[in-house]
Amino acid sequence: MDLGKPHSVLPEHPPLPSFTPPSNKMTVFVIDNLPIRVEKIRAVFGNFYDLQVFSDGRKALDAMQKNPPVAVLTDDHCLHSCGFGIHRTKCNSSNLKHIPFFIVSDELNGPYVSGNGNGATDYFLKRPVNLEHFFDLVAQTTNKQVEDSWKTLPKQTSEALRTSADGFDMIAKAVANNTPLDKSKIFTSCNPLVACVQDGQIRHLLQGLKNHQSFIYTHSMRVAIFMCAFGQAYDVSKNEAVMLTTGGFLHDIGEILLPHNFIYKNSKFTPKELILVRHHVEESEAIIASIKDISPVVQAIAELHHERLDGTGYPHGLQGSEINELGRMIAIADVFAALTDVRPHRTTLEATAALDQMQQRTTAFDQDMLCLFREIVEN
Repeated sequence: MDLGKPHSVLPEHPPLPSFTPPSNKMTVFVIDNLPIRVEKIRAVFGNFYDLQVFSDGRKALDAMQKNPPVAVLTDDHCLHSCGFGIHRTKCNSSNLKHIPFFIVSDELNGPYVSGNGNGATDYFLKRPVNLEHFFDLVAQTTNKQVEDSWKTLPKQTSEALRTSADGFDMIAKAVANNTPLDKSKIFTSCNPLVACVQDGQIRHLLQGLKNHQSFIYTHSMRVAIFMCAFGQAYDVSKNEAVMLTTGGFLHDIGEILLPHNFIYKNSKFTPKELILVRHHVEESEAIIASIKDISPVVQAIAELHHERLDGTGYPHGLQGSEINELGRMIAIADVFAALTDVRPHRTTLEATAALDQMQQRTTAFDQDMLCLFREIVEN
């Protein structure tokens, strides 16, 4: 792919908005008077949600009426002993009944408001609770709330996000079940995204991804958006823009095969775990190579996204001229997205701080491309 001469100003398009990282975590209430249980919940949920803990249901109810959370985590013992009728009040309140309660119990059912349009479904988790399963259930529910909020965005952006989410879900299921991927369906997922970026809807796209807890999806989407914007700066053709965007969308697809606890791990990987994590590049290559008639551009993006010009990357340790323009672009887009993503095991950086950190690695990234990318991001 000949990217041509970069355009420092993008004609025919409005200036691109600043790429700000996700922030302002969604608020989740925890009603519990047992400190050890609260700490276990905090260890799993605290990096992803703004947890507000109450040992008194009366105070929780007052807070909930002022600033409703997206969910409430509690225990049926707490509801009986210190809940102050909060669940009953919630069920009967038009302002609160949309808030789902996640209730740890000895049973798998109880008084609840069904999800029939009149209120949120409540969930009962039978003791002993697997906290990973607990987190998944809460994340699925809050993700639905995020996706429902897409309806408030401009129609083009809303449809692009919905199409991409459905497409990524289709891809993830196919990968998990080892069934063939359909190239046309993948492009169907990416084409609306390209149109949004080219029509100056990037800010709305990034806003829509905030607080979504499907991290492989959100990271892949953000990289796809950045690759498309990168392509604009080089005035690539529509077909090339689709290839760049699709490559970004699929570059980490091998991560779907990683163990669940690796994706949500809130500490550094051990050396053995790191070997497994790094193997996602080969998995991504293999999955993409299996797609009939897929573009070599898409394949190269997945293959090269962790290579670095100074040879410190993986899996092949390529350096210098061994890494083509696609590899240089995806390295920048992927690292910038990673540094500004919300992840449990590292601090989320603002765009400027992330770019500063990348520019300090003078031998790892193509500095001319990085300067251009910075211009795109900060204009």
